[in-house]
Amino acid sequence: VISTLPQVDAVLLGKTLLIYSFTALKQDLTQREALKVFMTLDKYARSLGCDSIVAYSDLPQVVEFLRRHGADTSFNFITFAL
Repeated sequence: VISTLPQVDAVLLGKTLLIYSFTALKQDLTQREALKVFMTLDKYARSLGCDSIVAYSDLPQVVEFLRRHGADTSFNFITFAL
């Protein structure tokens, strides 16, 4: 199950597809299945006129998988509780 939100990036002035949740319905999603999911997301984002897909993850295996498939994983998500 994937929840997404198309949004306009006020800084980059581009349209992005934000993936704000991704839950696999089976325990062991193969890399081939995961790649198929992200190819479908790519196609969906393009159909919306998006320039990029944005996602957040603290799971090293997810970050590494996406890096191997061309994602820029050099940024860190930083938050301060108030």
